[in-house]
Amino acid sequence: MDRDRVPLADVTMRVVSELHILTDRLRNLEDGVETLLLAPGPSVSGDGIRMLQEIDVTRQSIDALADFLHDLCLTANCEGRVSLSDPLDRIQLKDLSARLRGERPIANPTGSMELF
Repeated sequence: MDRDRVPLADVTMRVVSELHILTDRLRNLEDGVETLLLAPGPSVSGDGIRMLQEIDVTRQSIDALADFLHDLCLTANCEGRVSLSDPLDRIQLKDLSARLRGERPIANPTGSMELF
């Protein structure tokens, strides 16, 4: 159905926004882990440093992918339309699925994360 199809550029920019949100969350996680590892007490182990490096590389990779998608959308003809129904039905996170559909995220009155 034509009404189920949305501009590829819109979907791409929604994915870019979600990737930037993940980058921010990873940055916060990285800062928290670093604080814990550098707290007074036993010295930081090699495993702890490798964990921080892995978080950092993951964050940088997600950020680079977001920038890549953004630049692709700006330089390419993204006027094509795509159907989101089947791909979004596979996403189990309701808030993420709603945001990618272009809808408002489902409000979480407690402010806590949806773990499952």
